[in-house]
Amino acid sequence: LPDLERALSIATTHRLGSHSRVIKERMSAFALGTKEDLERCFLQARDEVRETYPSVIGIDFGTTNSVVAILNKKSGKVEIVPNAQGSAIEPSFFALDEDRRPIFGEAARLRSMTAPEWAAARFKRSLGERATISIGGKHFRCEEIVANVLQHMRSNAERYVQSKIETRLYDLLDSQGLKFPSETLSAYLSEQHGTICFKDVVLSVPAYFNDNQKRATRDSAEIAGLCVQRLLHEPTAAALAYSYQKPYSGKLVVVDLGGGTLDISIVEIAEGVTEVQEVGGDTKLGGSDIDALLVQHVADDIWQRWGIEFSETAHSSEIARLRDACEHLKINLSSLNQDTIKLVHFLNRPVYTFTMTRTELERLSKPVLDRIRATITRTIENHGAGLDHFLLVGNATKMPAVGALVRQTIPARQLAGIDPGTVVATGAALQASIMAGELTQVLVLDVVPYSLGIAAFHGQAEKEAISRLIAANSTIPIAKSSIYSTKWDNQRNAHIKVYQGESPEPLMNYFLGDLVLEGIPPAPAGTPQIEVVFEIGADCILTVTAVDKASGNEQSLRIERAVALSPQEKQDLGNYFAQRERLQSVERELESVRRDIDELRPSCAKAISTAQRSIEDFAVRFHEKVQVHPQLYKVEPEQVREIQEMIIHQDQLTRSLSKYQDQFNSILENIRQIEAKHLDFTDSEIAAKLRARIDSLSHYRQALRHGLD
Repeated sequence: LPDLERALSIATTHRLGSHSRVIKERMSAFALGTKEDLERCFLQARDEVRETYPSVIGIDFGTTNSVVAILNKKSGKVEIVPNAQGSAIEPSFFALDEDRRPIFGEAARLRSMTAPEWAAARFKRSLGERATISIGGKHFRCEEIVANVLQHMRSNAERYVQSKIETRLYDLLDSQGLKFPSETLSAYLSEQHGTICFKDVVLSVPAYFNDNQKRATRDSAEIAGLCVQRLLHEPTAAALAYSYQKPYSGKLVVVDLGGGTLDISIVEIAEGVTEVQEVGGDTKLGGSDIDALLVQHVADDIWQRWGIEFSETAHSSEIARLRDACEHLKINLSSLNQDTIKLVHFLNRPVYTFTMTRTELERLSKPVLDRIRATITRTIENHGAGLDHFLLVGNATKMPAVGALVRQTIPARQLAGIDPGTVVATGAALQASIMAGELTQVLVLDVVPYSLGIAAFHGQAEKEAISRLIAANSTIPIAKSSIYSTKWDNQRNAHIKVYQGESPEPLMNYFLGDLVLEGIPPAPAGTPQIEVVFEIGADCILTVTAVDKASGNEQSLRIERAVALSPQEKQDLGNYFAQRERLQSVERELESVRRDIDELRPSCAKAISTAQRSIEDFAVRFHEKVQVHPQLYKVEPEQVREIQEMIIHQDQLTRSLSKYQDQFNSILENIRQIEAKHLDFTDSEIAAKLRARIDSLSHYRQALRHGLD
């Protein structure tokens, strides 16, 4: 059987279709097992793997990198899911290929360097801001791009667990002495696509994200077909991961500096309870800000040397290359004292080089480092003394200057022994297991990062001020209420405006949304009793309810109005993503038809060539045996008849071969024309167009098979 499998591999490589069929027939005789055996072993492998992993995954969607993780219940360890290239970290890039199909990760990053207008990055910073991003001439909502990335991360997790089932299946077959041709196994496993499907997720978010940004994150996940069990603050996730992996008790400061955001959380950990006490941060501060300073510095150097001034429109590809090179320069200077950029064929010059030392980078980064220091200091001062340790999280903390800054600023000892790039995803996976009921000895208590309230008139004041219902750093879930009344006689409605922030001035805070309570019965000013309730669940999303006590009229607002997507837009995008998931099975069917055609094409060509050689050989042998030596044959009616039939058969075969070759060439030309038609995978009619292509190609596939027979 192994020899036949190697022979099949060679035949497949050289597109020898007829050989492949013969080899497969012979291989089937060597199979030691039935289809029922294969089905039984697969179901056992599937059930064992399903018992090993929970139904909820954890995703850390980051500004520059994303990670997905899942808990192995049997080992008790969190497993980081590798991407298709085997890397634990997936670059947070999104791009479209020439057919407008989405591509992700490293492939999308490379696409951004060669065709920047077809790619996007750092879009996490635009969540909740009504932002649209142009990619390949099409405008995407930020939530739509994030939904694409989250759907891709989920697919990575599904592929990873599916591979565990396949590995276990092979082990079971081997232990039971069952053997099947690899082609049979591959075909069977391809039919089991979709055995693993994750719908539930815990998503990490920056602790300092405002309510709109959190809502936009949740919307993105729901558009992708995911059910968000909880939005978990990133520093909280890191603290949970550390205390799970290493016994810890005390007050811990988590400093999470990623590519685009800075979060600081002060967490009390004791006896399985992780309680957040204080949060601070900046959602527009991260490692990419240092990259931006470095890119500008190198651009200034190019201006001084060559007199060339960069612009995104005139030098988009060059800027993408330079940005990538500067990021690698920054990373290298975390372990080296000096590093050099070398860009070949850059800006119509043979080569550009730029050398920088670590000291020079730290001097250049001082404005960003000062902002980091100020944010940490403010958070520490708000909390007070009594800190035991601090933990550095996020790849940007690998920069030596950042570590030194934190050590100088926080009066506590540093904890080590974790991977700052994957620890947040690890915590999200642990929280996912808590939500799934797999971990029962752990409790996570998070807090609200900002104060929340409404604009109201106080007493006889003519100017509105903030009436605070939920104070910053209150533990969630939480519900708070307060009673308000009307300002004017016979006022029939109340306009309730919701704000987030610490200032008493409404306009100095972040406006989240508003609602209008109608149908208030006529009454003197100050008489009606209007109860306003603020409620935040474990998902960190705010719901506001207003009730008129007299009439019972009620209005509620799940803060959505201020974010980018309306409910209808969200539903439309969700339908689009669901359709695209179904589209994947159609694409797999199309690829199967294409593979069959690719196998048949060389077989048909070889059959024609073989027939041509047979005709030529016959003509040569007939000439040598009959025409050159006629004296060897007796002129008998039987021989004459046979020779005449041979000549007639040769003529018929020659004519039919010519006809067959014309048909073969026509089939190939039709296939070429079908495949040459451009498919736009963002087209709403793409499913129907793919189905039509499958039908057309299937027709010509059958024609090839018929001709070959």
